[in-house]
Amino acid sequence: DNDNDNDNDNDNDNDNENDNENENEILIKRYIELLNSICVISNNNDNNFLLIKNLKECENFCFEEEFKQLIIEKQMILIFKQLLIKNLYDVKIQILIYNILSNIISENNFLKELIIKFEMIEIIKQSMIIHINNADIQNLIYSIFMYLTYDNSKNQLLFIERKEFLLLIKQSMIYFISNSDVQYRIIGTLYNLTDTNRIINDLIKQGFLSLLI
Repeated sequence: DNDNDNDNDNDNDNDNENDNENENEILIKRYIELLNSICVISNNNDNNFLLIKNLKECENFCFEEEFKQLIIEKQMILIFKQLLIKNLYDVKIQILIYNILSNIISENNFLKELIIKFEMIEIIKQSMIIHINNADIQNLIYSIFMYLTYDNSKNQLLFIERKEFLLLIKQSMIYFISNSDVQYRIIGTLYNLTDTNRIINDLIKQGFLSLLI
């Protein structure tokens, strides 16, 4: 009897493993469908309803390694860049894409490098200016900045070389002086920048400090 029980237990274990594998395969298939659909929308038409639906679903998968891998393989950062440019004034799409970007780069240095490599920063800068009064967008953008500048002196230098960013940061700080979320992320970004670089320390002494206090 005991032997039979053991056999049954083994069968159950195998079933569970198979179920997990199947679930995983189904998920990966879904990731591919989603990302392919977003690519098609980006290249061919402006079906914003479907785009928003797809992006919302993508938000659920941002922390899955297989999903991040597909984003790298399919060069989705370029597609997201294209969509941000096409939909510069669409608050909903901007928020969804920036949320996805913020989540996928949080623990992935390679994706951070791609954001820099594909010059996403220029587009982000445009969004910052256009949506200066939108706390959600500013919050997500500074969340991206925090991740990009954390522990990476190469990225930090890149930010500092473009002094207009510091002016935008200053503007955001004034605009959102009473918004603790945005302030927290701005200060986090500045903290990362001051961590390794004298240039920004000097710039902060020249005028940022009064805002921080």
